[in-house]
Amino acid sequence: MIFRKLLVLFLVGLAFTSCLTPRYTTHWIVNNDSDKEVSLKMNIGRQESRNSRTRTFKIRPGLQEVGAESFSKGVYSLVAASGEVSKTSRLYVTSDVWVIINYTEMDSAQLLHKYGIIDMEMLQKKDGKYTGVSISTEMRKPPVLYSLKLRN
Repeated sequence: MIFRKLLVLFLVGLAFTSCLTPRYTTHWIVNNDSDKEVSLKMNIGRQESRNSRTRTFKIRPGLQEVGAESFSKGVYSLVAASGEVSKTSRLYVTSDVWVIINYTEMDSAQLLHKYGIIDMEMLQKKDGKYTGVSISTEMRKPPVLYSLKLRN
């Protein structure tokens, strides 16, 4: 009887403690730097756990915010893939974070015109065009996103 009361008390304490654990918002921003709609698959999971979340989006050309999710503090593994190209990155959640995923599909002349000199090692050549996925994170909202809300 005492064991049962202690167990119930422990479970109530555990549930209460989990409610107090801080959760931070992760904002997902995607830039489709191609002239067609593409499918983007994201897999997010903790480094030490086998559980993960998978989300799939149809991304139109241009810059867009595809949503936000809450995560507890920790290190996560993020894999962003579109077709055969993918990028793996670590995501450190210690406060609100903005994750920017850039998908590129252009020929070399377009890349040179738009970006200048770039390292082509991170891109794969597919059907005469260079494709690639890059991931970056910001702890503050990037200034370009303030104008994104006005356009949508």
